[in-house]
Amino acid sequence: MEDFTGSPPKLPKETDILAALARARQASDELAGGLNRVRGCCYPSDHAKRRMRSMVEDLAQRGAVNVDHDLQWSQELVQVQVANTDKPAAVGFCAVQDTALFAWVHKQALIERLEAEIDREPDDRNALGPDERARREAELQAQILAQDRNEAEIVWLARERGLPAEHRRSCSPLAILGCQSVVVAPRVETSGSTPGMSWDLRR
Repeated sequence: MEDFTGSPPKLPKETDILAALARARQASDELAGGLNRVRGCCYPSDHAKRRMRSMVEDLAQRGAVNVDHDLQWSQELVQVQVANTDKPAAVGFCAVQDTALFAWVHKQALIERLEAEIDREPDDRNALGPDERARREAELQAQILAQDRNEAEIVWLARERGLPAEHRRSCSPLAILGCQSVVVAPRVETSGSTPGMSWDLRR
């Protein structure tokens, strides 16, 4: 963690600090709403189908039956609640037949049924692909952090003037503390622990 070195937030010029704080929080809420809308957008149908096929393939491979020496069903370890005990929080584990066996036996039928479900209500006009979604999320998260820094500075200013103002839970701790997180590469040592897997804590 380091002190924030970017452009300082713009503090309000008017005397009504609490009104400025309310406007800053409204702007933060609008940005957060935009981020939620981006995250709530569906994926394009072609991307959904590719991901679905990959998931079904993985499921079918997990459910494949081993017949090399003896017939062996794939099993899944599941958590169960233990009854008739004086410890109500007791849990146990048991091995059951893996439901992935169904995907191994009926893989193509499962893919066709899921493709039909995806095609039934396509919304490609409002869909966002992974790259565009990631780009928009990154932009909005940067804007939200910048707005959080502005809001935090207004709160500190209000408190200095004895006004009733508190930081919101949703406000970034980086903004409240005036910090920024920096990725620091570990020092590469010529001996000792594996390079990249340790940090020199003495210095």
